[in-house]
Amino acid sequence: MLKIISTIFLVMLISHVSAGLYQDCEKAMASLDRSSADETVEFMVGNEFKGCYSLRNDLAIFTPDGEVGRRDKEILEQTGENDYTYGRSMDFIYSKMVIVTQFKVLEVLVHDDAAIAKVEFNQAASSSGESWDRVLRREPRSHEFVEYNLVRLDRQWFFVDPPVWRISYHYLLEAYPERLTHLRWTKRTFDPDPTKKIRNNIMLDDLDFLRSIEKTVRELQK
Repeated sequence: MLKIISTIFLVMLISHVSAGLYQDCEKAMASLDRSSADETVEFMVGNEFKGCYSLRNDLAIFTPDGEVGRRDKEILEQTGENDYTYGRSMDFIYSKMVIVTQFKVLEVLVHDDAAIAKVEFNQAASSSGESWDRVLRREPRSHEFVEYNLVRLDRQWFFVDPPVWRISYHYLLEAYPERLTHLRWTKRTFDPDPTKKIRNNIMLDDLDFLRSIEKTVRELQK
C-alpha cells in the first residue's frame, strides 16, 4: 500500500514539470486521423518514443484482465479509491519502461474492426519494479519485435492493453538533467525531507546509469 500511495504522491509532485510536453502532445493529437490504423500506430509509437506520457489517456483501452485493469483493482482494494492515472499517464521517473534507441513500424494488419501492429525496436535497457523501487538495468536487444493490438470503435482506432512504454534513450539523456535543474537538486542531498532525498537520489542514480550504457547504445546503432 505504501508503494501505491508513494506513486500517486510522486505523480502529483512532478506533473507540473511535464506540462509543456503534454501541451505539445495534445496539439499533435488534433491533426491525427484516427480512422487510419497505420497513422494511429505511427503516431502513438513515435510520440511515446519522444516522451509523450499522456497519449494512452486518449488512444488506449484497458481491459479488466490487462495489467492496468488488474492493478486498478488492487489499488481499489488497498486504498478504497481508483488511481485512474496508473498505466495511462506515465513519467520516466517512476513508470515501468523499456529504453530504446530506434524503432520501425513493420506492418499494420487490419481485419474488420481489429488490427495487429508489428514494431521493431533496438532496446538498450529496461526497468524492474516501479515507483520508488524501480531499477534500470542494461538489457541490449537488437531487432526486438513487439506487437500492439488495436480495435476500431466508432470509426476510431484504439490500442488495447498496450505493452510497456518504449521511450528514447536520447530523450532521457536530455530529460533527466532538465528535470534536476528545474527542481534545483543537482547533487546528492541530505535534505531532512525524506521525499526530496529519495526522489533526488533515484533520479541521479538513473542518470548515472544512462551515461554508463552509452557504449552499448553506440553499438546498437551500428
